[in-house]
Amino acid sequence: MRKGKIIIFILVSLFAFSGCGSNKADDRTTMALNSGQLEANLDSPNIPFEMRKSISLVLRDGYIKKKYGNPDITRTCKDYSYEIRNMEDGSKLFVFYSDKKNVRNIWRLKKLMKRKDFDQIKPGVSSSVDIIKIDPYTVITGDEGISEHKLINNEVAVIKYLKKDNKWIVNDINYENDQSDFSAMLLPEDLEEIS
Repeated sequence: MRKGKIIIFILVSLFAFSGCGSNKADDRTTMALNSGQLEANLDSPNIPFEMRKSISLVLRDGYIKKKYGNPDITRTCKDYSYEIRNMEDGSKLFVFYSDKKNVRNIWRLKKLMKRKDFDQIKPGVSSSVDIIKIDPYTVITGDEGISEHKLINNEVAVIKYLKKDNKWIVNDINYENDQSDFSAMLLPEDLEEIS
């Protein structure tokens, strides 16, 4: 049953990705702030790493450059590279490549958060509106709803939701090691900028 839901999510996302829906990050952010719901397209930043790994569509460097322009900073490391784009609102868009062209991970944020930032979140009471106030770049994926939020010390807050009255309500929040190794992959000078 879960595989069926994932397939439906991917098909719906492909429909939106093909140009039949809005793909503009700013439109999705506005939707999130107005409705308290931000649901992902396949090209969205901030899709949980586990979900991104299971998507068969591979984003390439040419698509990223067309959508976001040239990077402000490019870093080349031993087994990967990454780009940083300074966005108009003061946030940074990080794009990691597993090789020179294929996107491994894409994430937008202003600062790495701390566990205490989520202290006021109450399962069964708090909604996606409350989460977006903490992390305005929140993306909720999947039929059952999940979002991921980068924390200091290479951790993530993984939030699971239930849909009630057409709103995402927080069902559970867990703190885990970041499987994408986001902050561990950044050079010290880049990590310092968001810490």
